[in-house]
Amino acid sequence: MFFPFATLLYVILYTPGIGLTGWEWGWVVLAALLDLTHFVGSAYARNRQAAGRPV
Repeated sequence: MFFPFATLLYVILYTPGIGLTGWEWGWVVLAALLDLTHFVGSAYARNRQAAGRPV
């Protein structure tokens, strides 16, 4: 699965030779949760629209 916002934060926060530490992982996890909620919300709206109900 592709998490665009989490991937972007990972790339921005990554320190060569060290990686991510402490709070940096927290930001990446938060971004992944935001990506998941966006994915689920989009699927829900798409299903409602396909059923002929307003979004």
